[in-house]
Amino acid sequence: MSGNGRQPVELVILDWNGTLQDDVALYYEYSVRRIFARLGLPCPSIEEYRAEVSAADYMQFFWARGIPKAMSGDELYDIVYQDMTRDDARAPLFPDVAQMLQTIGRGRSLVRVSSMNAPNLDATVDRHGVRQHFARVYGGVRDKRAAFANACLDLCIPFERACAIGDMADDARAAHAAGIPSILCPRGHHSRARLEGVRTEIPGLVIVETLEEIPALLDAV
Repeated sequence: MSGNGRQPVELVILDWNGTLQDDVALYYEYSVRRIFARLGLPCPSIEEYRAEVSAADYMQFFWARGIPKAMSGDELYDIVYQDMTRDDARAPLFPDVAQMLQTIGRGRSLVRVSSMNAPNLDATVDRHGVRQHFARVYGGVRDKRAAFANACLDLCIPFERACAIGDMADDARAAHAAGIPSILCPRGHHSRARLEGVRTEIPGLVIVETLEEIPALLDAV
């Protein structure tokens, strides 16, 4: 991200699931394996899930494998959340998150974005003890491009002074559509191969192995 004449980064927009929270295995277990087992359908592997699911139209992944089209995304979410609540199933933050948030938050505004509904997202963030790092919370997001743009508008920060950090190709595409650069980390819901495929659409895309690399990238702009 350095050496391209960009303005200093003043706003960092962080995806939650799969980026800050290490929840791929948990969501695969509850939203894929158990759902397919409940309906008596062959279950796709976690590799297939990461290679094919999309945040923009994630129900297509399920419908294409026999999940009834009468089941909506909201209905699936309700089943998954009820089962996770019953089992007290929780995912940890990635181990490099706390230090990264503390470091990149110096002199910058941070916001978090998630498709998880706002009350559940708030409860999860509070449980992890990281609320103090964030200026805004956007839960229940279905249109990330709009959410990324709104974060800039809400905080009166030009799009060119923002950066989005996520784990899915959808995150990079949404940020690019809003005129915001992005950084992806392939530990989450999309595989590295899938993220690398986005470079043909976004040549300047940055992919890192861990969030430990983020502070230096932002400081180098």
